[in-house]
Amino acid sequence: MDAIALDIRTMAIMAALTSVLQAVALTTLWRAAPKAPGPREWALGGIMLALGMLLISFRNLVPDWASVIVANVLIVAAHAAYLAGINSHQNQRPDTRVIAGSILATVGLFLWFTYYENNVSARIIVISAVLVLLSATAAIRLSRPVRNRKPSAAWLVVVMLGAHAVFHLLRGLYTFFLDRGISDFMQASIVHGAAFADIVIFSFVAGLGFSIMTVARTNERLADELASRTTLLSIIAHDIRSPFTALIGMTTLVSTSLEKGDVKEARILTGKVSRAAMSTLNLLEDLLVWSKAEFNATTRHASRIELQDLVEKKVHLFEEQILQKRIDVRMTLNQPTVCHYADELEMLVRNLLSNAIKFCPPEGEISIVTSATERGAEIQISNTIAATQTAASSDGDRMGEAQRGASVGTAGEIGMGIGLDLCRRLCANAGHNLTIRADAKDTFTASLSVRELAA
Repeated sequence: MDAIALDIRTMAIMAALTSVLQAVALTTLWRAAPKAPGPREWALGGIMLALGMLLISFRNLVPDWASVIVANVLIVAAHAAYLAGINSHQNQRPDTRVIAGSILATVGLFLWFTYYENNVSARIIVISAVLVLLSATAAIRLSRPVRNRKPSAAWLVVVMLGAHAVFHLLRGLYTFFLDRGISDFMQASIVHGAAFADIVIFSFVAGLGFSIMTVARTNERLADELASRTTLLSIIAHDIRSPFTALIGMTTLVSTSLEKGDVKEARILTGKVSRAAMSTLNLLEDLLVWSKAEFNATTRHASRIELQDLVEKKVHLFEEQILQKRIDVRMTLNQPTVCHYADELEMLVRNLLSNAIKFCPPEGEISIVTSATERGAEIQISNTIAATQTAASSDGDRMGEAQRGASVGTAGEIGMGIGLDLCRRLCANAGHNLTIRADAKDTFTASLSVRELAA
């Protein structure tokens, strides 16, 4: 009985069929979880890999520009898409230079070694080197832990990418040292036929691993959304009801004072009602901004924001409280700009400035400094504190505890402590860095590092 031999064309067809199955699976995954980071790029990569394998299977039957140049560029672009999807899944900046350099190098070198110097072995070395670069980079990026991310099947994809890179490294070395006289790729040695077996394994494991990673990430997102909705409901049920109850009580006292003819007391109570209503309105605005960012209910667009204008508007908003406490506000605004959501930045700056005014003693000092950073911009708001506060809060952690929950300011201001907690949650989800620390015995500083977004 004759032995069954699989030639390169047959193995290329098998690799193409496996790649088609992977493309269908990843496309279905993307449609099932359109908001999950990664599946869109992985689905695109699966489609390009399937097309590339299909064109290679028609080698010597279609023009070289299709079966050689376009086919190999599609394979490289597919691996670049896998890397881009991993960048997105890991919340990392895209490896633009690696991706663009790999594709451009493949196009240029394949044109050269096809039309100017027809060299099959050189083309194999080029494609092997590029796949080693992209696969190794993807494995390294995926192996890095992500904060607040539960372990998933990422290790499976890391091992597969590593093995994929090692195989093509060995294939390239073998071709360079031992097999540099290839004249027809379809008649090449079994080592190059094994490259298609590698693609079959790669397609299967990649489809499985990416699917498990996406399901795990989606489950995490759903759990976070459930926790956020629970938090929102608890705030509405308890923390918003309390200030409205206080407002009703104060308006009753105003009415009683007016009935007694005590206009002075009624005027004082009316001022308290106004401040309480403003505080409640700010809380509602904070909840609206936070819930919009948390649940992504609407399409949002980042815009270029002048931090100087933003800070000056918020200082003007608190002008009455600043004058009442005779606070000296010093601003060093270096006019940096940052691309971000205006409502989020306004919420963050308003709450930090409100806390600084609240805990700053009469005739104290508040310093506001804005500056540009590599990631975007930084806003620092410092305020002096009273001697009694210095004894009670000796470090930044104590300051953070003092400002969580209901607390009273240096002039009797009553706060619910919810705004700052929402700011912390918003910063954690948006990738900002918010720290509150004691810089000296009589100064506290809130530093907000804002991450730049794409417009």
